Amino acid sequence: MTKSNFRDGSPISDTLQETTPADRKVASAGAEAFAAWRAPIVEQLESTGVARARAERLATLVIAALEGSLVQARVEQSCNPIKAVVQELEELLKAVSRSDSD
Repeated sequence: MTKSNFRDGSPISDTLQETTPADRKVASAGAEAFAAWRAPIVEQLESTGVARARAERLATLVIAALEGSLVQARVEQSCNPIKAVVQELEELLKAVSRSDSD
């Protein structure tokens, strides 16, 4: 983001916020994209012993947190929100994987 002076971010979020729910085809494509993003996160969490339902919720949280951090970074003209979210998600997911595999 710094290379673009914080103009770049997540094009999918910007597009979806502007076009859905008015355009069902775009909404459907967005839903498919988010599902594709969640799938490997769910897989990885399940491989560490996290139950599927919880893994799906956590994957949704990960994507929401990362997308939100991009917005905050753009507004603040700083990568700090992204770094903070990544650090906290890493700690959360490690803790969840350890506790659910016991």
